[in-house]
Amino acid sequence: MLEQHLRDAEERVARGLEHIARQREIIRGLDLKGPDLAAAQELLATLEEMQKAHEADRDEIARNLSARTRAGNHGAGNAG
Repeated sequence: MLEQHLRDAEERVARGLEHIARQREIIRGLDLKGPDLAAAQELLATLEEMQKAHEADRDEIARNLSARTRAGNHGAGNAG
């Protein structure tokens, strides 16, 4: 179950990076000033904050999975 959560989190991180890259392309294509640029920059900032949250979520799931794996291996070593 944690493995699937980790795969899902990794997909969210990858999609987030794609969205950020696309938003940066959009910003580069806009004029240097104006409301369109400001809105695009605000959206980029929001996407970057969301990306941090997705990465933190992914990292937490990976830590939990690793801890569970280590606990399972430790327990198996003591079973024999």
